[in-house]
Amino acid sequence: MLVDELKLVFDEFNDLDKKLNLAKNKYHSLKNDIMEVCKNKLKEFGVDISFWEYDLLYMKEWNPLISIDGYRDTNNNRTFIKLDGKWCWYGGWMSLDRLYKHEVIDGLDSPFDVDALEQACKELEDELGITVCIKEYKSVSNVEHPENIDDLKVMFPDCEILGEGRIWYVGWDIPDIWAILKDKDGGIHIFYGTNSHEEGYDVHLKPGDNYKQFLDYIDENNIKADVPNDIRTLLSSL
Repeated sequence: MLVDELKLVFDEFNDLDKKLNLAKNKYHSLKNDIMEVCKNKLKEFGVDISFWEYDLLYMKEWNPLISIDGYRDTNNNRTFIKLDGKWCWYGGWMSLDRLYKHEVIDGLDSPFDVDALEQACKELEDELGITVCIKEYKSVSNVEHPENIDDLKVMFPDCEILGEGRIWYVGWDIPDIWAILKDKDGGIHIFYGTNSHEEGYDVHLKPGDNYKQFLDYIDENNIKADVPNDIRTLLSSL
C-alpha cells in the first residue's frame, strides 16, 4: 500500500536526519578544537580570531580559513590592524566595510612583535593544514554616495567642516542629516538628506548652485532643522 511506502520513506528520512545532526555536532566540536589550538598558539598576541566557512549544509567544497582580525585595546577604544598593507593603530573597532585613513593613530608602539605573529601563523598552517591569514583591511578611497562626515572627508581631503546637524519632520521619529563644508580651494558645499533617515545625503549643492535652496527647504512649515544663525547668515551672504 502507498501508505506503507510513505512510512518507509518517513523512517528513512528520520534516520538520515539523526545522522546529519550527529555529523553537524561532531563537525562543530572539531572546529572548536581547531580554534582552541589557534587561541593557545596566539595567546601571547591577544588577537581576535575567526573561523571562516560556508554554512555546513551549503558547503560545496572544503575551503575553510582562520582569520586573524586584529588586536583590540578596549580601554582606549582603538585597534591594531593591517590596513592597506601596513600595520597601524585605528580609532575604534572596525566597522569592517568603511575604514577611513584619517582615523589612523600615529606615534603609538605596536602591542606585539608583528614578525613573530606572522611566523606563528605560518606554523599554524603547517600544523593544522588550514589557511591561517592576517586579515587585510582596505580604507575607503572613493565615495559616490556619502553617508556621513567621514565620507565627506574622503571626498574632500583637507576640507573644513563648517557645521552639521539634523533635519526633523513633523510626525517622523527619525530625522535626516545636513552638513556644510569648505573645500581646500575655499568653495562651499552643502549636503542634506530629504528622505534618507540619517543614512546619507540626497542633495549636494556645489559652488555656483543656489544655496538658498537649502534655506528654503529647512524653513518649510513641516520641518525643523538645528542650523545655527551664523550658518544661515553665511549662506544668505553667498
